[in-house]
Amino acid sequence: MPKSATKEVPDILLTRYACYLIAQKGDPRKQEIAFAQTYFAIQTRRAEVIEQRLLEAERVLARKKLSEIEKELSGVISAFTYRNFSIAWSKYRISEPGEYRSKQEPARFRALLDRAASEEIITMSKAAEQAGKTYNELIVEMSFI
Repeated sequence: MPKSATKEVPDILLTRYACYLIAQKGDPRKQEIAFAQTYFAIQTRRAEVIEQRLLEAERVLARKKLSEIEKELSGVISAFTYRNFSIAWSKYRISEPGEYRSKQEPARFRALLDRAASEEIITMSKAAEQAGKTYNELIVEMSFI
């Protein structure tokens, strides 16, 4: 084609991903490519920040639910219950059971609850969300099954 000639090229509709690939493989010295690379870098960072905030919000929500359950469970075990449990298993122990140490070991109890209940809480929360119910409604419904 001669230098002064022009050719009409039809417009092509590209997906966002195709545009991203073209921008990444293009020459950054060209203004359009440099702009596209900057645009996609900014959009990628925005998506990362949003994802991080969503994960943090989900973690805080799970921790809040775990805290509520922890408050309920804290009244379940008492010194009497602990002593009876210890006596029942005393045949495996050499010495008598000690005193209940609820005030000395709250961190262990909290860590145990975190580990044991957090996955279940998150799973139940997601199940409730998919069922269009609240977490408590789903728990009540599950207790009848």
